[in-house]
Amino acid sequence: MNRPASRSVQIGLTASYTAMLAVTFLLIGIGVWVALNHSIDETADRELHSRLANIKHYFDSFSPDDLRHLEEEFREESLLSQSSASIRIFDPQGRRLFQTPGTDGWPMPGEAKAAALTVGSQRVLTAPVRVGVVQIGLPIGAFRNMRNGFLWTLALGTPVVLLLAWVGGYWMSGRTLKPIDAAFQRMTEFTADASHELRTPVSIIQTTAELMQSRARGVDEHMKAWGTVSAETQRMSGLIGDLLTLARADAGQSDLVFVPVDLAAVVRLAMEEMRVMAEAKGIALEVQSEGACVVKGDGEALRRCVCILLDNAIKFTPAAGRVLVRVKAGVVTVTDSGVGIGAAEIPMIFRRFYRVSKDRGRGTGGTGLGLAIAAQIVEQHGGEIRVESTLGKGSSFSMILKDDTTY
Repeated sequence: MNRPASRSVQIGLTASYTAMLAVTFLLIGIGVWVALNHSIDETADRELHSRLANIKHYFDSFSPDDLRHLEEEFREESLLSQSSASIRIFDPQGRRLFQTPGTDGWPMPGEAKAAALTVGSQRVLTAPVRVGVVQIGLPIGAFRNMRNGFLWTLALGTPVVLLLAWVGGYWMSGRTLKPIDAAFQRMTEFTADASHELRTPVSIIQTTAELMQSRARGVDEHMKAWGTVSAETQRMSGLIGDLLTLARADAGQSDLVFVPVDLAAVVRLAMEEMRVMAEAKGIALEVQSEGACVVKGDGEALRRCVCILLDNAIKFTPAAGRVLVRVKAGVVTVTDSGVGIGAAEIPMIFRRFYRVSKDRGRGTGGTGLGLAIAAQIVEQHGGEIRVESTLGKGSSFSMILKDDTTY
């Protein structure tokens, strides 16, 4: 994934995350507004009904003559003066009998559509009593100020939270996409390298065919050409097989069968297979084993891994050199007296198609996939490969299986 595309995805993810957070805050704000309004009304209504009950009880002892002195009675009555409630009283004909200041804007009893309603900054309850109709008002301004203060805090704090969320989300999405960027880059490099490796044998085969078709050729020339085609076909077939092996491993597909395997026997088979190659260069192959070493693994896969390490050691060890293989407690170590590897390049040698130098390239017949496959096999067995190397003195590759795979 190129950087502009990655940046675009990062911004898109951050925008989506921030937008969802903004919608969440909006829904929370609406929910809080509705809940607080309901709570304020419910709290005020409970208080109003409590005061209404006291007023009804107060009027139960009234006589018709008491209505003439209603105002005096109300002002003297501690029941009514103890609260901040406002009151209006009407007789059955709708004539106003008593009212406290600040009640002129209230609707008349006949205009009240509900038992309790909000008028300005008061909650007003209208209800019948023994003498007619009473209206009680309770201030709710303090509750509203508390509600408004909370919502203002939410409204002013939300942009700050969203800004922090944007910055945090952008940073988090960048960290999330970083492995994807690396994986995409590796895939791109892998595809380019594979195409390059396959193009060479295809080009050789095509060139050979065109030369053979350019004019009449003798039997010897035909045999030589077919030999070239066969060699390049085998090379291409081997490369495709290696690519499929790595692709299946990347996809989590494994046909390995884990059974008890004698690691020492596996090493001996691999050494017999590679001995001809070693003898052709005059390289001495030696093995040191402390008897049978049984591990849980796939014998064929482990043999291939040892062969890769031996092949690597033989190719880069000068003639008349020495390759020593040690087997001990689930560890196979292949040590050569070859050209060695620089410290800066050791971390990269297991990358696909990576070659340490021009000497470690097509001239030695390698594609740069061998060590990647070896590392993949060991990883599938729950182990790891370690490398120690010094330029000009040789290298030591150790295939280490975890303790829980050894018997």
